[in-house]
Order: sequence, then C-alpha cells, then structure tokens
Amino acid sequence: MLLETTKSQLGNTLETGTKLLVFHAVWCPPCKMLKGELEQLDKLDLLPIFRVDIDVDKQFATDHGVQSIPTGFVYKDGQIVDKFQGFQTVDQLKSLVEKYL
Repeated sequence: MLLETTKSQLGNTLETGTKLLVFHAVWCPPCKMLKGELEQLDKLDLLPIFRVDIDVDKQFATDHGVQSIPTGFVYKDGQIVDKFQGFQTVDQLKSLVEKYL
C-alpha cells in the first residue's frame, strides 16, 4: 500500500507494525525518481508506505527534522528505527526495511 497522506490522515497508523514514511515535494526531481522505486517496493508487499508532501504538511516535516528531500523514516511500533535521505534504489530500500520486518 503506497498512499499520499498528511499527519492528520495518518492518525495513530504509525503506532503499530513496521511502516515507511517518506517526505517529498512535487517539484523535487529526486523525489519523482524515488516514487518509481517506492512503487516497485510496494509491489513486494513488505510494508505500508506513506508519502507526505512537505508543501502540504510543512509542520509534520519540521517535526521530523527534515532538512532535505526526499527523506524517509522507518517506523516500528511507533518508534523511528532508521532513516534515509536522497534517492534510493528499490534494492537499497528493501535492505533498509527488511531488518525491521
């Protein structure tokens, strides 16, 4: 499941299980490239993936200390357990999240 979302839409979704939260912007070329990799990761059905546009939900990005995009956070049972910045291939993303499944 790959969804565009906001903090208010997420609610307590990040509190259970393993999830990937990715901050992006529509005007960001590396973010556009990453979306294709996230779509490939989603097809593997490993975990839910949530994308947040920093221009839509600036405060949520600020709360996470996002200073460059794309930036992603791996959540496990409500806690950030890992993160990445910049473009990642599907293989890199898979290696990152598999440790927490």
